[in-house]
Amino acid sequence: MGQVAEIRQEALSPSFVDNLATVFDIKQVLRATCEKYGFKHFMLAYIPHSENEKLSINAIAITNNWPTEVLGHYEMMGRTECDYLTKIARTRLAPNLEDITGPKIDEPHAELLERYNFQRNGYFPVNNNDGVHLLVLTGATDIMLSDEHLADIQLFATRLVEKSLKIIPSDTQVDTNISQRENEVLQWIAEGKTSAEIATIMSLSEHTVNHYAMLAVQKLECVNRTQAVVRSMRLGLIR
Repeated sequence: MGQVAEIRQEALSPSFVDNLATVFDIKQVLRATCEKYGFKHFMLAYIPHSENEKLSINAIAITNNWPTEVLGHYEMMGRTECDYLTKIARTRLAPNLEDITGPKIDEPHAELLERYNFQRNGYFPVNNNDGVHLLVLTGATDIMLSDEHLADIQLFATRLVEKSLKIIPSDTQVDTNISQRENEVLQWIAEGKTSAEIATIMSLSEHTVNHYAMLAVQKLECVNRTQAVVRSMRLGLIR
């Protein structure tokens, strides 16, 4: 966890991206990038070139920190938002920044997006032979990026995708949305610590530790903690 400070200082340095080793590292450097430029949320998505495959937000997301409520609402709305991201990935070659607006957004959904600062998106497409990786950074309407900043983040996105392809198996879609706390609990479970011991280490109540563990098990689509730890290791979420 001490790596977070270093991430914040060197999030865009080429040497740092080269040092990423797990999906958790990728999420940390994306969080730091959001913080550096004033964004709140990120999604790294993969969209195949083929238009025959039906896609959804959860299907295209490699990793993200979108709130569960927002992800769930997009899933209920069907393919509208996913189709829009897919269109951007397949038709745009350069990065751009734009507001999330439009008459198709109903009032409850608009209120949800505003509550979580989903008001302006930065899109950074990285084309590969088999598809497009799209980095989406999301924040409030007051975010402004110069052409130089857009170019910096685009370079970062390109390097991040290159590294991600080495970390994440190409046939595995990872959309666990595991939080930093949930990940830390999993790491201590992997060390053989009990809930009571983890509570002491993390300065939390035992109830809170069990809650984080339960969320991690659910997000990883596992039946117990042991299975969740094994799958986390396989996905590179924990070492």
